[in-house]
Amino acid sequence: MLRRAQKLPAWWPACGMLVLREGRCSLAACGKPLTGRQTRWCSRKCTRVFLVNHQWTPAQLAALKRDGYTCRHCGFCPGKQPDRIGRMIWRRRHHGMEVNHIAPLNGRGYRIGCVHHQENLETLCHSCHLEVTMRQRAIQEKRRSRMVKPHRRSALRKRTRNAKESK
Repeated sequence: MLRRAQKLPAWWPACGMLVLREGRCSLAACGKPLTGRQTRWCSRKCTRVFLVNHQWTPAQLAALKRDGYTCRHCGFCPGKQPDRIGRMIWRRRHHGMEVNHIAPLNGRGYRIGCVHHQENLETLCHSCHLEVTMRQRAIQEKRRSRMVKPHRRSALRKRTRNAKESK
């Protein structure tokens, strides 16, 4: 049975992990033929690999499990040792641990995309996550302050010309 050529959806991530092939699984490492009503993935396993690397909630849970619910910076593990303040933390959701994007999102949001790849995620305790986020924001502010906007550039040129002419 011949299938129509698949069109790339607007949300389709552009990474080397996915390849669009006629009648085959879209996961680059797999490539098995599609059967029956399958349109993109050959199995639930391939679907899961895609979701764990491109959709925020499954990627977050996979990163927490991968790191054993332990902070990568300070080694804090909830329930086994007290946090920096001395409290034993046992929260229901994620055991009080948070997942950080190593390369920050910078306003890109949590929709499907390559920013959620497992290599870009790390598990942190709340204290370390605050420190890392503050560092990332400081770096971002430095970059923004270095960039001079075009309309300001022309204003600066006019000021320097006027200053030279008045001397």
